[in-house]
Amino acid sequence: MAAGIRLRPILMTTAAMVLGVLPLVFASGAGAAGRFNMGLVITTGITIGTVFTLFVVPAMYIFLAEDHAKQRANMADVELPHTGSDVIVYALGVGAEFGEIKYGKI
Repeated sequence: MAAGIRLRPILMTTAAMVLGVLPLVFASGAGAAGRFNMGLVITTGITIGTVFTLFVVPAMYIFLAEDHAKQRANMADVELPHTGSDVIVYALGVGAEFGEIKYGKI
């Protein structure tokens, strides 16, 4: 829901900036080459940045989150041995989430 609310302002801001720079791209007269280059860089930069923000970053997030979910599912399926000398250790150190249960030997 928040993505739908934020999409319109993002696209409106991008469109306003790109349309505002178009006179630089279509300039003629003295200094037109410099204005064209500056306008082209601004226009393509804003457009590519918006495309990455709206499509590439969320797609990569979904891809990485899906992979992470598969790893957690695989780890949940692994049975850990329970023998007399096994104890449950609450790992509060580096590399463990707070309150994560780990099995270890005494």
